[in-house]
Amino acid sequence: MIKPSIGRVVWFQPEHAHGAPDRDQPHAALIVHVWGDRMVNLGGFDQNGAPFAACSVTLLQDDDPIPPHGRYAQWMPYQVGWANKQEPVATAGTSAGCSETNGMPFGLAVEALKKGSRVARAGWNGKGMWLAYVAMDDYTVCDSQCNMPPNFGGRMLPWIGMQTAQGDFVPWLASQTDVLAEDWVLVESPVLLEAAPITG
Repeated sequence: MIKPSIGRVVWFQPEHAHGAPDRDQPHAALIVHVWGDRMVNLGGFDQNGAPFAACSVTLLQDDDPIPPHGRYAQWMPYQVGWANKQEPVATAGTSAGCSETNGMPFGLAVEALKKGSRVARAGWNGKGMWLAYVAMDDYTVCDSQCNMPPNFGGRMLPWIGMQTAQGDFVPWLASQTDVLAEDWVLVESPVLLEAAPITG
């Protein structure tokens, strides 16, 4: 049995007749509340990328049979594989304050960032490293008197920042390895950034 915890990614099957086409394409969802080992609340995205919430969803464990009707959630195959090996994926991430999870692909990590969570890769060697989403209202670009630069007519766009192993916070750019990796994990607590003005 895999112990459910907040932030873990599962496959969610909506309520349709058994054998319906969308049974072949589950929705990606995050566990947002745990009622027990076999009952969770979920927040996720449907096949069109639209967000949804689902309360009191049955989470299948071990050899639980798939119900012929009704919604349910289940662990992804690689999560089950890791659990069977009893090798936590998030070894490096845990040292950085990450929750114990079996990892997720980059796309889900970006969605988690947009919702205010911090994320990190289990494969990162630096202790304390994580990423956070910086919204357009969280920062300004100004001089020492907080005046906007001359002829500035653009919008303040959001970006992703990284806390480094040294404790600094800098803009971050994904590498090919980062984009294709599936060892992204959630850092335990959400972050609300209040970025300091960039002077100069």
